[in-house]
Amino acid sequence: FNPGIVAIQQEPYEKFSLDNLLYSGIAHELTHLYQGDFGLLEVRPAPDWWIEGQADFFSGSTGEWLPPEPRLRYLTTLDNTIPSLDGENISRETRQADGCLYLNYNVGFSFVNWFVNTYGLDTHAEVMRLLSEDGVVLVDALEAVTGESFLDLENAWRTYIGFEPLTLADVDPASALEAAVN
Repeated sequence: FNPGIVAIQQEPYEKFSLDNLLYSGIAHELTHLYQGDFGLLEVRPAPDWWIEGQADFFSGSTGEWLPPEPRLRYLTTLDNTIPSLDGENISRETRQADGCLYLNYNVGFSFVNWFVNTYGLDTHAEVMRLLSEDGVVLVDALEAVTGESFLDLENAWRTYIGFEPLTLADVDPASALEAAVN
């Protein structure tokens, strides 16, 4: 992968290899079983980018056909915008500026990688423990274990990759409104 050139513009499965299936694919799916033990697959307290990205991270997936973090850094040179992570706006079906799909896997892998390297595996384990409790969603779990707002966490990750940080008005347009006239 040369970050200066769009190297892959076909569906990823055209380059899928048996080695990738054996070493990453099976481990990826086993990670989903682990997530199921924590209730992440039935209730969905976490968005798809977290679920798929976590499975890629813990499966040791290197992104054989398109490495996640180099791809995201390359995307910053094409279009320095990406939807907020707070919700389900990170799509697997929408072609991005580089012509490729599966942004949710790349964003998720990158965020989990950044989070574990910044806060440690014990903190990640605490997030998972909280997600297994009724009514706790990913944003609340991340804020509880780090003591940081989700916006601050997301902006730290966005800066790490090279995307522009978000403002409060980006994620909550009502916060940009002036006070109502009396």
